[in-house]
Amino acid sequence: RVPASTLVPGVGPAGRTLVTGGRLVVREVDGRMHDLLRESVFFDVADPAVSYDGRWIAFAAVTSRDSAWRIWKCDATGGHVSRVTGGARALDLGALYGAQSAKVFARWDDFDPCWLPDGRLLFASTRFPMPAQQGGGVASNLWITRDDGAAQQPFRITAEHDGGEEPSIDPTSGRIVYARWFFNRYRAGKGPDGIAASPAEEVPADTVNLWRAGSIEHDGDHLRLAGGDARTRAGEMAYQPIMTNDTTFVGVRAEHATLLGSGRLGIQLFPHAFSDAQPLAGFGAARGWSACAPAAVPDGRVVFPMDDDGTGNFDLFVADPAHGTFIQLTQDLEMLELDAAVLAPRPSPPKPLYGSSWPTPPDPLPHLTRDEIVNDQRTA
Repeated sequence: RVPASTLVPGVGPAGRTLVTGGRLVVREVDGRMHDLLRESVFFDVADPAVSYDGRWIAFAAVTSRDSAWRIWKCDATGGHVSRVTGGARALDLGALYGAQSAKVFARWDDFDPCWLPDGRLLFASTRFPMPAQQGGGVASNLWITRDDGAAQQPFRITAEHDGGEEPSIDPTSGRIVYARWFFNRYRAGKGPDGIAASPAEEVPADTVNLWRAGSIEHDGDHLRLAGGDARTRAGEMAYQPIMTNDTTFVGVRAEHATLLGSGRLGIQLFPHAFSDAQPLAGFGAARGWSACAPAAVPDGRVVFPMDDDGTGNFDLFVADPAHGTFIQLTQDLEMLELDAAVLAPRPSPPKPLYGSSWPTPPDPLPHLTRDEIVNDQRTA
């Protein structure tokens, strides 16, 4: 349990890899609850994701308090536990970045797994050594691997400068939907290259610094806005985004849009992906103090963890947006119930239409200077 003023585990760049000592729990239809992993070797687990056939569960875990997060999987009964991601860096970052910067990149975490319909696993990771423009940490990006981990090195499909995480699959199109930290420390200016060298040269403009949802194909190409209301900053924000079967778009809005510190969280939805925001629970809504991590239920409802009274205790609730009803699924004053996933088979989405994908593999290292960006043949 955490006070309402602290970070929520798994949320944002400051909370996504907190180690709190969690476990995987199954809630049966009749309300009975039991641990999924009968003989767990993990100190903490998070982010369960169920395969489309309902047979496998992928999750993020650490084996000790100070170890890095990696992706693991087990079957639906908690058996056949195996690690999916691991390995060591093949690059000498100390020689490339200097000893001080190399310390920042020494540890990398894998988290937020998501099954692709073809059986591969999509996940977020900080293994690409890209320093985020705010917060002093490393940017997250999306990677794809096979579920056995050993047959294929993870392949990076995004190049976010600050963060790309919390992926899900749009059931209506098959595209990947994920949260992007939308921020640029450079301001438009009046100079020859269009970048302001000082505040006096800045062109007046709105400051954009929040998490919103992008939509891409399985190779990372053809990025576009997934949903929301781009006319307002509050309506534009959508962390932990999901799309339901009827194209209702759901995401998390935060009191602090960068998610760098603590603050209230709220769930808002947008009928048919793009429309006015309709607050559902938590911050900005009539019900609940703080809510996050929405997951779609096949019948159109949404299940999510919510701190109903500001005490810091998150229980699971299921809401029917069409009728405005809420049902509380768990009640535990000693533990937080977070990151719900429906343990059942579900139909595969349609195969997304592919354009021409990138002709070259992703760069092993990010560009660090302006000249590297300008001289890249892929820079428009």
